[in-house]
Formats: sequence, C-alpha cells, structure tokens
Amino acid sequence: MKSPHDIWEELTADDPSLVREPEDCQEEVSAVSRLSESQRARLLWKNLAEYANADLMADGKGFEELHTALRRLLLHTRVTHNAEFILKGSEDVSFRSDASRYQDDLRNLFAWLCEPKSNSELRVPALQFLEANAHGEHWHIDFGDDWTRLDFDEHKDPIVYFTKRVEYDSIMAPICKFIFEEIDPPPAEGLPIRICRRPKCGKFYVRERSPKQFCSASCRAQVHQSKSQRLAHKYVSRLEKIDDPDLLRNKFRSPALQTRLASIEAQWPDWAIEKIKQIKERASTASKRAE
Repeated sequence: MKSPHDIWEELTADDPSLVREPEDCQEEVSAVSRLSESQRARLLWKNLAEYANADLMADGKGFEELHTALRRLLLHTRVTHNAEFILKGSEDVSFRSDASRYQDDLRNLFAWLCEPKSNSELRVPALQFLEANAHGEHWHIDFGDDWTRLDFDEHKDPIVYFTKRVEYDSIMAPICKFIFEEIDPPPAEGLPIRICRRPKCGKFYVRERSPKQFCSASCRAQVHQSKSQRLAHKYVSRLEKIDDPDLLRNKFRSPALQTRLASIEAQWPDWAIEKIKQIKERASTASKRAE
C-alpha cells in the first residue's frame, strides 16, 4: 500500500501549475515544516520586512525576500496561468516590475500598522490597499482531477478531497490576505513587525523579544549616544552659565569634574574642546585673581 506522501507525489508529478520549493531548498522546507504556525508567520513577516526595507535599485535582495514569502505562502498550491509570477522566479522582469510598483504601498501599510496614531494620514490609503488586494484571490475546484483513482486506503483520512486551483489579481493578493488574517483579530501580544525607534531610520524589523525597539545594534547605539551627548551638552552648559568666578574655580578643583570634561572632549571634540577651553580660561583667571 502506498503512503499518503507517495500518493501525493504521484498525483502531482506532472502538474506544472503546482508551486514547489527548488531542490536546493528542501532542507529549509523540512526545517520550516517543523515550526509552529506562529513561527512560520514570523518568518513571513521577516521576509516582508526585508522586502519593504530594501533598495530595489541597488540590489536584488528585496526581490528574493518577496519571492521567498510568496513561495512559502503558496507552497503546494496549484496556481492558474495568471499566477505564473511565482513560478518564474525572482529574476523575472515582470515580477520585478510588479515588486517595485507595490513596495511603497506595502511600506505605507506597515508604517500605519506599526504606528497608527503617528501615521494617521496613512490609515485610509493603507486600508484600501489591504482590502483591494486581500480580495484578489479567486479559486475553483477542478472536477476533472480525481485522485481517488490511485491506490490508497479509503478507511484512512484522505490527503485531499479535491484539487483547488487558485488565481490572483496581483502579487500582493496572497501577501495582503496573509496580513489581513494576521491582524483580524489582532494578536494579544501585538504584531511581530515593528518600526525602528531611531529618528530618520524608518526601517522595519521583526522583534524577537518584547523590549526590542531598534532594527539593529547600530541604531540602538546611535540613540544611546545621542542621549549621552545631550547630557554632555547640559553638563557643559551648566558650567558656562556660572557667573561667579570663585564658584567656577572651586568646581574645577574636583577630580570628578576634570575626568568628566576629559571624557566629553574625547567623545565629541568637534563642539566640546572649544567650549571647555573657554570655561577653563575663566576658571584659570579666577585662580590668578585669588592669588
């Protein structure tokens, strides 16, 4: 008796419309198949975040990420001729043209999902994009494809009752359908996709743990450095505002102050050295008068 896997392979061996993973991806497919639904969804979010972040004019990584997401969404799906974009690969000219055309729309949708209050002006166009494309899936049952003709045990659960052939209005149809199902209803722990909190970054990322607020260690370091620099500015500014020469002279006797100013000069020499030099001159003048 043939196993369900053998029946499936025999049934689909000559079906060119079936979306399959390339042979060199079989190990990845096997690993992904062992993941939970939430873990597989997180992988899809990562693919889509990388596509949204990508500079499509500079390299092909963004196209590859989008194509990987589509492959994972449509794996073992029989697509009709109008959905051949998934079968041709990420190098296909028409696929790349569509991917370039929809990237900004997906970015706006992600920006609104991540920060709906801050990006309230994106609400209507983002939801219109989501609705229009989520409705872009159409399917029908292929009554001519009868797998019961194969040798199998009908007293066991059949692997499939019918063949469903699917077509899509655009490459965004399966993507938006996935997003719609992820956010309706929204998960209790929130969406895994986030937007980097560093000003002027704007990249999307998928959080691995709740406290994460930045897309990279570099962005986190820059924000922390900015905070340190603001504190350094305030520290130097307070010394500049001291009008009493004797008070300033007494403060400069502190080893802690000397160490702090040396550190500030080393980290931000472009603005700190000249300011601290002027403060030191005032303190030095006060010391000479005291002598």
